[in-house]
Amino acid sequence: MTKSLDKGKLHIIKENYPNVKHKMTQYTVFNEFLDKATDEQLDMLNSILDDKVQIVFTNANSGTGKTQMAVLAAYALYLESGRSQELLYIMSPVEEGSLGFTKGSIHDKEAKYMTPLFDALEAMDMVPAQTVRNPEIEGDQNPDDVWCNTKTHVYVRGSNIKNKTLIIEEAQNFTTNDLQKVLSRVHDNTKVICIGHDKQIDLQKPNKSGFTRYIEHFEGIDYARVHHLTKNFRGKLSLHSDSIKFERK
Repeated sequence: MTKSLDKGKLHIIKENYPNVKHKMTQYTVFNEFLDKATDEQLDMLNSILDDKVQIVFTNANSGTGKTQMAVLAAYALYLESGRSQELLYIMSPVEEGSLGFTKGSIHDKEAKYMTPLFDALEAMDMVPAQTVRNPEIEGDQNPDDVWCNTKTHVYVRGSNIKNKTLIIEEAQNFTTNDLQKVLSRVHDNTKVICIGHDKQIDLQKPNKSGFTRYIEHFEGIDYARVHHLTKNFRGKLSLHSDSIKFERK
């Protein structure tokens, strides 16, 4: 992507979003996305790129671009770090009990949960098979292209998460224990982006979700920020479908 950043949008970014200006506008890969970004999205990016902020929660409806913004910010941090701060993308397999019985390697078992990441990478003209680390074909991957690692929270126990940008995807499907298991393994040199939608909990017992509990737990902490995105980019059908009211037991 070599599109020039619109002068009007560049002025807005310079005036209102200094972290976006300093860490994204010099890279053409971001221009098309920044041109289209809403103020809410730019505000989210600005928080993620703030050196004083370690964890950013985004509770937003479907189709608002929260995953794309998170991956863009992670790539900006990767470039700024001299390509040392890789992305660790963690998803929750709702059917955790059956994951161990799925055929194939750990990478194969987890791949089906990584579609949001793959979509975001493809939108950036990146090929997931070349960009996401795969230990099974590591010798066939160009080290200069690989900057993403993926896991489900099932395989996080015992890990140390150091010098990463951590995206916790579909965080509403993590129980409080699941989120504690992940977040308690994060070192202070890791940036955390926790994204979800508290109205789309897929757990058998939705009241077990830890997403909003952890948002409340970090309320008022100086290194934490909470964001909400409201514009649905998919269109009216998606927006109207997401607004249905029903009892969640």
